[in-house]
Amino acid sequence: MFSASALATFFLITAAWDEPPEVVVWDEELGGEYTRAVRDATGARAVTLENAEALAGTLLVLPECRVFPAARLQALGDYVNNIRGHLLAVGGPAFEALVYRDHAGKWVPKEELLATVTAEHPLIDWKTLDLAKCNRGSSQKDAYVHYAPISDGYSAELDLIEPVGWETVELPCTPTPSGDDVLWFRASGSDKTKALLIEVRERDGSRWMATASVSESDTEIGLHVSQFQFWRDSWSQGRGGPGDQVNLSNAGVISVGFAASHQPLEPGRYGYTVRGLATGKIGPEFAEAARAEVPRLEGLCPSYKAFEAQPVRCEALGLAAGIGFGNPNRIISPVARPMRWVEGRDYVWQPLVKAYNERGEWCATACATTWRQGGATWTYVGFQPEPKALAELARRLATTLTPRALAEMKLIPRPETALSTATGKPPIPAIEPGVGPLLEATERGECVSVKDGHFMLDGKRWFAHGINFWPLHVSGLDPKDYFLHWLTPQYYVPECLDQDLATLESLGVNLVSIQYHQAVEAPQLRDFVTRCGRHGIKVNIFLEDAHPTEPSAGDDLSQRRYLELLKAADLAGNPHVFAYDLAWEPRLGTYQNRRKYDRRFEQWLVEQYGSVDHAEKLWNCPANRKDGKLTGPWDEQLIWTGPGVAPHRVMVAAYRRFADDLISRRYREVIRLARKIDATHLFGARTGYGGTGTPGVVTQMQFQLTSGAAHLDFVSPEGYGYGPMNIADAAFVNQYARWAGNGKPTFWAEFGLSVWKGGEPALKQQGELYTAFAEMAQRTGADGWAGWWYPGGYRVDENSDYGIIAPDRTPRPSAEVLRHTAASFREGSGALTPGEPIVVDRDLAPQGLAAIVTEHSKVFAESYNAGKLPTVATAGTGLTSTNCPFISVGGVPFEKPSPTQFLNAEITVLKREPGTIEVELINTGEAIWMADDCHVVVETTNGTRQLSLPKDVPRFGRRTVEINDVGSAQITMASTRFGTFGERLNMGL
Repeated sequence: MFSASALATFFLITAAWDEPPEVVVWDEELGGEYTRAVRDATGARAVTLENAEALAGTLLVLPECRVFPAARLQALGDYVNNIRGHLLAVGGPAFEALVYRDHAGKWVPKEELLATVTAEHPLIDWKTLDLAKCNRGSSQKDAYVHYAPISDGYSAELDLIEPVGWETVELPCTPTPSGDDVLWFRASGSDKTKALLIEVRERDGSRWMATASVSESDTEIGLHVSQFQFWRDSWSQGRGGPGDQVNLSNAGVISVGFAASHQPLEPGRYGYTVRGLATGKIGPEFAEAARAEVPRLEGLCPSYKAFEAQPVRCEALGLAAGIGFGNPNRIISPVARPMRWVEGRDYVWQPLVKAYNERGEWCATACATTWRQGGATWTYVGFQPEPKALAELARRLATTLTPRALAEMKLIPRPETALSTATGKPPIPAIEPGVGPLLEATERGECVSVKDGHFMLDGKRWFAHGINFWPLHVSGLDPKDYFLHWLTPQYYVPECLDQDLATLESLGVNLVSIQYHQAVEAPQLRDFVTRCGRHGIKVNIFLEDAHPTEPSAGDDLSQRRYLELLKAADLAGNPHVFAYDLAWEPRLGTYQNRRKYDRRFEQWLVEQYGSVDHAEKLWNCPANRKDGKLTGPWDEQLIWTGPGVAPHRVMVAAYRRFADDLISRRYREVIRLARKIDATHLFGARTGYGGTGTPGVVTQMQFQLTSGAAHLDFVSPEGYGYGPMNIADAAFVNQYARWAGNGKPTFWAEFGLSVWKGGEPALKQQGELYTAFAEMAQRTGADGWAGWWYPGGYRVDENSDYGIIAPDRTPRPSAEVLRHTAASFREGSGALTPGEPIVVDRDLAPQGLAAIVTEHSKVFAESYNAGKLPTVATAGTGLTSTNCPFISVGGVPFEKPSPTQFLNAEITVLKREPGTIEVELINTGEAIWMADDCHVVVETTNGTRQLSLPKDVPRFGRRTVEINDVGSAQITMASTRFGTFGERLNMGL
């Protein structure tokens, strides 16, 4: 590998300071007529990539870059990354179709080569296999499925129903010899069946997944071990790490079928046949080539960093100006990247040919150069221009890529001897430093508020018609760059943002939800807020480090970084800010993570029950213990479904109440501190990791909608797991959120559907999902929504594309739903007539809200579909401390001391002075505190006294009390009927 200084020395020794690199054309038995025409037009010599070092000091032209040998990827990476070469790639998407040498020396696709592997060792004896005894893996047990044996395999016919999950059949395997590295079979499918999921489950429990494309004709298929990805839901230990791969000789089960997590699926009837299933060998040469990865070069490759566009006009700029490229009607465009130099990013991207759509928007880039620190460059032309035009581009590039030009651009060091004798200036590209002048967020005005359970602005009800926003130019970014965040100077691109915001304004969007992580982002945040204001868009800002229980539930919140972020942003009073989002899909986590709260759980039990022994007596079940110490519920206890009543039900109910109290008390302090800096904006938290009320994530113990609702200004459920077929369940969750927030606004913080590789059917499904949510939001009278998310294109870290705007700025069907519903949401009409209340009880089952949705789904849906909107209530709704049910948490008969199900309290200190404190009492339970029943109890070393309430305190109501002549004290709320309840505040003055 050459260092930057060594490269400069190399240039000085081997080439003149102003001498351009030699233009060479890659041609390795793969080039067609176009490659030959380019070679003739440039007069360049043909080269191979067998020896990358031999190409030092060249501009390498790849005239047809889409098809490329996998065995040459390493050399290509060395040429760019180590030799610091210059690449001109044409066509594309670059390196999308990798090829391998077959036994005759011909370059062929991987699928074609693997299909020819000899099937040596059968995995299944089809003559003795009884399909009726094979396990069916399904998320939809009532859906139709039929498996029938054939002589050398089986055929399947089945239904996939909404919401689509998975449908597989498990086939027990016989052992095969070690060393086999290909799974071979034959398959065909019906018209809907485009791919099959193949899972290999080893005998140690590790699970490995691959998908195989199928057609309606019977086709031979080979899957190499490198194509199987480890599946995280495995009970094996120590598997799936770097370098690990499936061991076919250890296979215990082969599962075949479908899973929405691995392939695009829509509801309907599917059919397929599978024959064979055996293993064979292809050998180490293929394995070595298959391990090679396409280099990650921003503005070029891998192929997910580009997209197809059909512009109506192209415009050549700068270096490319005047070259006769014409107006190609189809191009492959790189996703836009930052166009200015900023410290902390080692490249800058320069458009050379911009493409425009019929609306006159810059929608794609037909040609662009990426310049990288160290001297390497790569230029991508996303179509095949006339060979003479390409030759002229290569000549101009070569002239620009002299050592002098690279040094002037600070891509390589400037040797003083060369600079002192050099004359003239090289044609340096016009690339500006920095992110350009930023706008200040100085405007002040009326901000969104809450009144009578709705968002209000300018005296009118305001609906948050929004989308979760990242710019289009983040698509395809590597995780390290993506998570650095687009608000950092390195990735902030105002030109692209203005286009994005104009697109959103055209759709009627009035809100974007974004993330704000570090103070270095503050100047860009302020600029972005101001740009949003110009388009009539408000900003919902997630604040990093405001999470109430992570990384700790006991740290000093006044030292948290979110307060510095608020100060740095300085947005108090800015009318373009909607709210601050305090916690992103918060959860306590699975049991191993929840263990860190065990000590706090034990302290809460003593606070509420007097002792752990007394709690166990009322639960009629022992507390869990780990290594002799008290601990919370096991994961299995949270998802327990019977038969009968869960023996640990009351214990889990107590833990959920503990979690509510812990989270609420911490939210209280988070918001109290935040409002000292910004008291002009609302505070919320998107609550529902993986979907609010959905059963699949119960073990994560996501925050409940009741957690902190007394302190948040609105309640924010998430809609994952809901769609057109079960949208009534989402409506039910909306009503539960209304109850949980005591009538506060409901804002659907996230919902969406990935369309990655799903084609038109997936885009149609995504549009139908948005349509269903729009109708639900209107019928329930919800106060806002923000789908996930704006930018179309590939998200590398999760293999998804949830975007509503295609990379070429074309609105997808989901975006058109936003456009078509904007006016009706502004009018705030369409809510259904209230129906009969549905009485719920979270304590009846360990699954919490997920159990409530399951239990009441049918009854609610019947009323909802009939045009009535049931409200949600409990046995304590509308009651008071004097007449609410006399029961403890879990619905068991009340016995002092214990937490009553419908009474709860928080107490916080507002002011301290010698001998006097002022406290705020907050009713966090459901029952009204009656002034003739409830009072404050102050216990000191000098005795106990009671302070009466001046008037009744409703649910979430607050009262301020001044307590005099206090030394050290414990302050609690008490009811004549129930005794003390809620938080115990211990003071030492």
